[in-house]
Amino acid sequence: MATEIRRVICCILNPSNTNPVFSRELTGIAQTLIPNTLASNYFPEDSNDPNLEETRDYLTSLLEAQHTAETIDTEHSGRVKRILDHIQFFCCDRAFYRTEDGHFGLGPKIIQSGDQIAILLGSNLPAALRPVGQGKWQVVGETYLNGFSDGEGLLGPLPDGVRVVSRLDNDMESWAYLNEKTGVLDIEDPRLGPLQSPWSRKKHPDDGRWTWYLNTETGEEREKEIGDLRFDYDQLLKR
Repeated sequence: MATEIRRVICCILNPSNTNPVFSRELTGIAQTLIPNTLASNYFPEDSNDPNLEETRDYLTSLLEAQHTAETIDTEHSGRVKRILDHIQFFCCDRAFYRTEDGHFGLGPKIIQSGDQIAILLGSNLPAALRPVGQGKWQVVGETYLNGFSDGEGLLGPLPDGVRVVSRLDNDMESWAYLNEKTGVLDIEDPRLGPLQSPWSRKKHPDDGRWTWYLNTETGEEREKEIGDLRFDYDQLLKR
């Protein structure tokens, strides 16, 4: 498998290039091969998962000249095996691709040149679409697109120093936004801004895991699963 990973990287990048762009692109490849499951995607970080630095360093090592076709698939330490196990899990029956504007992704193995990546309202992941004529599109399948896994397609980039993490607490897992400067976790997306009056966020015992909204004029209550008002169609059109 390591041989195939090196082949794919060499098709995309020039291994003799060591400038900052190369390093940034190799980081993007590492994040795509193990999507949203690196150690830094968890809080606290999960030591059982590869971290970004060691994954990127391993990919860099695959491009070094001392590797031969005979040794590249056999020289595995425990950490390298863990990286390869994760890559094999996520890439099995998937196709690695690069968009025209330089984003890396993992999509259905039938994805092909000319397909378009779109953010569809109501879907948790971007979708690969294929034009079939007369303004119609065929859904090829869901896809991971690096840099667009945390709502960036609708809400734009997260503020500097904020990242989405999967919070592990008493064997329960929930998503939250980690402010790396303050160490504070919040389940409210900082890009959404304040609620419009008369709505407010109601405090409750599990406020750190799910949100409850209160209309202070009518007394109506709404759970986040029913719908965040800031995601209403009219509100999204304003973005």
